Amino acid sequence: MLAVAGIVFGQSEFGISGRVVDQREASIADARVRLLSSGGSLVHETVTDRNGRFDFPRLPSGDYTIAATALNFGQAEVPVVVPFGAGITVRLEPAPLAAEINISS
Repeated sequence: MLAVAGIVFGQSEFGISGRVVDQREASIADARVRLLSSGGSLVHETVTDRNGRFDFPRLPSGDYTIAATALNFGQAEVPVVVPFGAGITVRLEPAPLAAEINISS
């Protein structure tokens, strides 16, 4: 789960900070968090700290998407409108297990 915990206001720039957690609310360290423009271009990229926290400071207002991934988890995306994106939550679910079955005769 990706929780966008707060918005920091500046004169004409804003920031998004939050936490990446699993389905049990445990922090996910070293998760890759990307901020994409409304057109899908990469704006910023970061990695969560040991507490699962990330920060995207100094953003102009606008529409964005936050995309998060972590080892053994799928990707989750959530649309964010800056400066109104506080309190958004995205769930990171475990990645499906891959199985390979070989049958020989």
